[in-house]
Amino acid sequence: MTFNELHAAELLDQEREHIASWRGPGVLVIVTHNSNIKALTGLNIEEGDIIVSDPMARSATSLFAYWPVTDIPTALAKQY
Repeated sequence: MTFNELHAAELLDQEREHIASWRGPGVLVIVTHNSNIKALTGLNIEEGDIIVSDPMARSATSLFAYWPVTDIPTALAKQY
């Protein structure tokens, strides 16, 4: 494993710990790159897509919701 791979693995572990330790108040919103989302959830999403997941999840198996960016304006319009 190269230094960069090792460092990336360490950073990902730190992110998992940060997410798992979140206790609020409110919700934890994370805006990040596709590569981080894929590493944390196994999902390969497009730029602007939204996922809602169990903070203890290490895969997409605990996914609560997924909105492709193309569906977000439609979903928001239905609420109002």
